Amino acid sequence: MGLDNFVSKYSKKIKLDDAILEKTKNADICLCCYDGCSFRGKVYVVIIDTICNESLYYLLCPQTLGVMASKLNDFIETYIEGKFENTLEDIDIRNYIEDYDDSYEDERYIITKKELYSLRDFFKICKENNLYLHSDY
Repeated sequence: MGLDNFVSKYSKKIKLDDAILEKTKNADICLCCYDGCSFRGKVYVVIIDTICNESLYYLLCPQTLGVMASKLNDFIETYIEGKFENTLEDIDIRNYIEDYDDSYEDERYIITKKELYSLRDFFKICKENNLYLHSDY
């Protein structure tokens, strides 16, 4: 099994209305198994833990998601922006973070520029629309 994450309007698991679902689908989000309201969270656990110091295994409120979007944006602006031409090129975040937990498997630290942007944008949409991020594992 693994971890999937999906958004909801409330801290309880309630479906999104069509307007918000359409907004998330139109945001050019590129995440593993992304369907407009959910994504494969297990793929990004290490990235989020390392950059944002948060866990995708717990309910995350809109304010926390806003902070996470900001931390991802800071990471992108500091280390990634303008340095990778190909948005699908693999980036090993360990090259930019001094203090990381090296107990994870090597591939868990790898992400593309497009996925970093997508995580940031997805969390920003959640904050702006007062959405919660739920875990399912």
